[in-house]
Amino acid sequence: MAELKEQHLPAANEKQRMFSASPYSELVTVAGGGNGVGRSMEQPEMLWVMGPVLAVVLIVIIVIAILLFKRKRASPLPKDEHLGGVKDSLLANSSDPVEMRRINYQTPGPSSACRPNTPRMREHPPIPVCDLADHIERLKANDGLRFSQEYESIDPGQQFTWENSNMEVNKPKNRYANVIAYDHSRVVLTSVDAVPGSDYINANYIDGYRKQNAYIATQGPLPETLTDFWRMVWEQRTCTVVMMTRLEEKSRVKCDQYWPARGTETYGMIQVTMLDTVELATYSVRTFALYKNGSSEKREIRQFQFMAWPDHGVPEYPTPILAFLRRVKACNPPDAGPMVVHCSAGVGRTGCLIVIDAMLERMKHEKSVDIYGHVTCMRAQRNYMVQTEDQYVFIHEALLEAATCGNTEVPARNLYAHIQKLGQPPPGDTVSAMELEFKRLANSKAHTSRFISANLPCNKFKNRLVNIMPFESSRVCLQPIRGVEGSDYINASCIDGYR
Repeated sequence: MAELKEQHLPAANEKQRMFSASPYSELVTVAGGGNGVGRSMEQPEMLWVMGPVLAVVLIVIIVIAILLFKRKRASPLPKDEHLGGVKDSLLANSSDPVEMRRINYQTPGPSSACRPNTPRMREHPPIPVCDLADHIERLKANDGLRFSQEYESIDPGQQFTWENSNMEVNKPKNRYANVIAYDHSRVVLTSVDAVPGSDYINANYIDGYRKQNAYIATQGPLPETLTDFWRMVWEQRTCTVVMMTRLEEKSRVKCDQYWPARGTETYGMIQVTMLDTVELATYSVRTFALYKNGSSEKREIRQFQFMAWPDHGVPEYPTPILAFLRRVKACNPPDAGPMVVHCSAGVGRTGCLIVIDAMLERMKHEKSVDIYGHVTCMRAQRNYMVQTEDQYVFIHEALLEAATCGNTEVPARNLYAHIQKLGQPPPGDTVSAMELEFKRLANSKAHTSRFISANLPCNKFKNRLVNIMPFESSRVCLQPIRGVEGSDYINASCIDGYR
């Protein structure tokens, strides 16, 4: 309230200055000059003339002051002028943790999880979905210069403590020494018989769209942390585990297998039984039954493992990850605990999946995305979230595809009705929805950098049509003939099936 009073003082002083400097006040002084007789004769006439004039001036000044005050309240307050009362009312009206963090510019106490970099957050407001394509084009101009600048400007969010990760007893539980769990947002396990460090796991709560602690971002379990991982799943009442890595990539162990290949295995106090496995082209779904020793409760957990994300890169196109996410969301009960998401370190691919999922929810409700804001706030809950610029770009492309194409999966029972609908022109159009959908497919152009072998001089004559060539990433490679350049090339591509 002290700040509020100080802000209104200049307005009051301005009013006083305007009144004292008015030409009418000078007129009163001049008219009051001369002898006493003149004053007594002129006073009634002056009162009749000056009274209404002064009243009008005073009313005008009051109206101007009220308008200025209202305008000042309506305009956004710069930097440190966010007043307690205004901030509290905004926070009360916002249910999105990221929006709350945008509003909250105060220094955090022990319980506060994020202090966004104020100017940067302001310079990157949410983007309406209808402007997303143009926004991405602007960021991609000049070889993606603005994409690089925007990504580099995101607050790394490393001003928090990680004392528990640094404890000697806990260091072996961290897969990577530099990927730690901030103290203020870490998942705290129930201590086991006062064993030092038994409450520690390298995992942090991450906010989602309009939901605090919607996710748990964690590293791929180590042999030393298998029991801790399942204890966390049980204690947090998690129903869905999302795995964004293979167990091994390029001959390097990325994650230790923490589930039974068949039958039942016991991890500390938790028994895990394999119930079912479904293997699809780009991901697998496993269903487990969980029991805890001493408890009569039985729980069912689903693990979704996405296997089409290359190590040290991003998928070539976002369609598989969007289909994967839809399956994950459809299977996660609304009353479930936080969704556990991990890759190897639990920051790069994990961060991408969380941002895409949260922004898909935001698109549904607000018709806008806030990628910059969400990444900023995630980094104040776990370090290095969204690890590379390529990942940041991929998030934008995935959300653009989702906005442009929508959900294209159709239940078999609805296929007839769907085809009937596609056969009709949408309101305001003269061509059918089917034709419009096909044109949209034809508009997607592949960059020339995706065709490498196909464009080599020694291979160009092998292409029947110059505009139909295999992508380098999915072309069929023949056994090369020694000394014959391009002998491994044929115009053919490997195509995924459903499984």
